[in-house]
Amino acid sequence: MFRENGYEETMVSAIADNAHVARQTLYNYFPSKGSLLAGIAEEEMTSLEKMLGQAVDTDAGAVERIRRFLEAYILDAVSYLVLTRRIVFLINGVEEEPGRTQARIRSILTRLVKQAKAEGSIRAGIEAGTAVDSLLGVYYSILYETPLTEPNDEKACKKRIGKMLDIVFDGLK
Repeated sequence: MFRENGYEETMVSAIADNAHVARQTLYNYFPSKGSLLAGIAEEEMTSLEKMLGQAVDTDAGAVERIRRFLEAYILDAVSYLVLTRRIVFLINGVEEEPGRTQARIRSILTRLVKQAKAEGSIRAGIEAGTAVDSLLGVYYSILYETPLTEPNDEKACKKRIGKMLDIVFDGLK
């Protein structure tokens, strides 16, 4: 319903009706509309992790696996741009406690960055957290710099992701 109507226009009572549960029952599990959206984000993250596992569990080097991971993560986010922006807003602690989603993404990227350092693809002197922050900057840049009026052009988005990651990795070498 959030995708169809938008976050602000979706009423908890309509969600409860659509799910065929009493509104109070829904509130027992999700005390606010924001917590419901965060719960959806957690569920989406679990699905995304499975998909991303296929992208990173290959014989490719760590940098290539980071590229595949971020490309899949960003393309998934851009496909539901308005909702993704709202979810990021929520999980970064503005309305709700920070979710586990961000920690899970950071954990995956940290593991891959450490592998890239071990392979010599990222300079040994660069802290993994700093490299992860730089890589996530690509995600946030595309997420917040993509106009809502721009059509979802996957090919153009992939090209933009690639260019931005080239710049980041040049700085990390």
